[in-house]
Amino acid sequence: MIATNFGARILAFAAAGAVLAGCDSIKDVRDAPSTPLPAQQVVLKGTVSNLSSKRSVTLRINSTLSNGTIGVLAPPPTELNEELNGVTPFAFPAFPAGTAYNVEVMSQPRGKNCVVTSGGTGILTAGVDAEVEVQCTNTGNRYDMTVNLNPAFSSAEGAEVVLTTEEAIYRINPAPTATSVTFEDVLFNPGETAAPPPATQPAGFNWSVVASNTIGGTLNKCPVTNPTNVVGTTITNPTGNISNVSVGACTFTIGGTVSYSAPVVGGVAGPTPPPPTGLVIELRNLGEDTIRTQAYSGAWDGTFRFTDNGTDVQFVSNRNAIYSVKVNTHPAGMYCVVVDPMAILYAPTLTTNPGSISSPKVQCREVPTPDRQLKGVYRHMTSIWQRNNTAPIQTVTYDPLDFTKQNTASSNGIALFENGTYIYGTHANITQLEHGFYDYDPVAGTLRFTLNVDTNPNAVFPSVFSPANANSASTIPTTTAGLSAVPGVVTVGGFRHATLTNVNTATAGQISGTFVGSQAIGPLASTANGNNPVATATETNASLGWVLEAPPSITGQMTGAWAAQDSRRLWIFDRETYYGFHAGVVGVSAVNDACFTMPDLSVSSGLYTRRPSINGCYPWPRPQPGQSPAYTFQGIVESIDLKVPQFIGSGAGSVDISTRPEYMARLPGAAQAADGRSPSPMYFHIAPAASFYDEAPAQYFPAAPTDWCDTEILGIRASLNAVPIHKPVYFCRSVP
Repeated sequence: MIATNFGARILAFAAAGAVLAGCDSIKDVRDAPSTPLPAQQVVLKGTVSNLSSKRSVTLRINSTLSNGTIGVLAPPPTELNEELNGVTPFAFPAFPAGTAYNVEVMSQPRGKNCVVTSGGTGILTAGVDAEVEVQCTNTGNRYDMTVNLNPAFSSAEGAEVVLTTEEAIYRINPAPTATSVTFEDVLFNPGETAAPPPATQPAGFNWSVVASNTIGGTLNKCPVTNPTNVVGTTITNPTGNISNVSVGACTFTIGGTVSYSAPVVGGVAGPTPPPPTGLVIELRNLGEDTIRTQAYSGAWDGTFRFTDNGTDVQFVSNRNAIYSVKVNTHPAGMYCVVVDPMAILYAPTLTTNPGSISSPKVQCREVPTPDRQLKGVYRHMTSIWQRNNTAPIQTVTYDPLDFTKQNTASSNGIALFENGTYIYGTHANITQLEHGFYDYDPVAGTLRFTLNVDTNPNAVFPSVFSPANANSASTIPTTTAGLSAVPGVVTVGGFRHATLTNVNTATAGQISGTFVGSQAIGPLASTANGNNPVATATETNASLGWVLEAPPSITGQMTGAWAAQDSRRLWIFDRETYYGFHAGVVGVSAVNDACFTMPDLSVSSGLYTRRPSINGCYPWPRPQPGQSPAYTFQGIVESIDLKVPQFIGSGAGSVDISTRPEYMARLPGAAQAADGRSPSPMYFHIAPAASFYDEAPAQYFPAAPTDWCDTEILGIRASLNAVPIHKPVYFCRSVP
């Protein structure tokens, strides 16, 4: 009641005040001074036709306006802006409505004469869209481009030749019997004409030719001889008609080389054995399906091509023409790895031109005798670093639960296989993957690594390496870089070789030793030239001790270390941190180090999901110590998704291989979406090898031999709406 009466009294008082004031008081308020509205601004727009993407035209709206001059440049012609048809829009700055305008050309592009053809004069009026049209015509000598055609190309379905210059894209569909096509008056030599102001206009005129057909319902790229006049940064201008460009049949071959990877002793390569016998190579697609197999009977350092009854298999370059080379059957008494396995025909843009593939390299070596074999998956636990004989010894032990120092995610992992090969993945501020052969000598106490594959060969040891806690997540590394950055590395036969000395394997589940020798030292990769830092100093007698330990395993659970059947993957999972580490050479080299969660860590079958690591991925807050004020360790640098090569092509038209659904190089579900979301859950199943296929659901894991594993098998299968997709990935539990 009190509030109600008080409100009534306020209303009564306000009404009385209004009566007393009357209309004159209202009039007095309205007559108070006011600020006039600013004049409305109008933008004059227009278009320029037939303009170059390298040579601009300068336009002026009025000679009396200081900001009324603009330069107009066409965008570089691409498939994305081809619909502009050589018409480039422009706009002057905004001016007040009522401004009279007169548009004129102030300076001409080299090789063009541009004039205002319509809408060049008038008055800027609010709400009225005025359009200025500028037409450019070619000046000086213009030259033809004649492209010679293979009859197999001309007669193909959807045959098309495309010429792209700095000015436009030109397309011709040849007649089925045509032996050539001619693009008339499309090239010119800027050096033959005087340069109008500004004199800095480029003097090079660039062009490129690609060809394609649509056989099979897909866009297939075709080979072009002399496809461009640009080599690096050098442009060769035409001085007459061009006629040395040719289009061949739209097919290509795929092959590579086979060589012996010699072990190195004392800096000298060992002897070369007789040529391999029984080697069979296969070609796979991104989904790991076998496309072709090819027996090899040549000598070392010989070449191979995939053939059918002695005739080269002809491949076409389209969106599905992305393959990898793998060894199907290893030579008698030997094992082989594949260097540069990708065979990529797909040319995604107008300016890329496919060709036959010869880059994959098969490297072979003898399988070590049983006494020289090592087996297991290990985590790089401890580094003992001494820069020189007089420097202090710095010891770092990986422990993700020790909050007194910074640890980089799951650190580094290495797998050693009985066949004499290894995979070493590192996530230590510099991320890389190394793969090849090892040579273990238990008598001499040495373990030599050949770096047949190294995704970051220029890595150097960081001068700021320290066991002390860092001030931020990427300042001081507490885990060491890969094998290419250890002391004593030598290069023999085109490959790096690193030797671990004083090797001790007496303790089950542990390997230790020391690298000694000359060592290049430099800044962190993150602060110097991307992933290829330049060495700032060299120590002649550095040492780096390694202690490798098998991660703890729990039977029937994901926790532990796992190795793939074909020696091309390793996987380590730690239930204490939810972090998993994967390294693989399945076509594309890949390293995945991230947070993987599941509803129940103790189950042997279920779903896991990679979580975004922006806020960390621990079952409790993980503060970064030594900070004022304290803050939570954010974990961005604690996750990595490395794949090499990542892109096909370059520039705006490049294609990320990892966007292909069939991409199998990563651990399934290990890729994080660009917007930070988690991928779909992955289904996994763990069981003893002998009973795995009896227990695992057949729709996810079709029955297959299990004699390759004598512990437990981990099967992982991607699914979409509960339907399995792609192929399953299998691991065998690795225990000391």
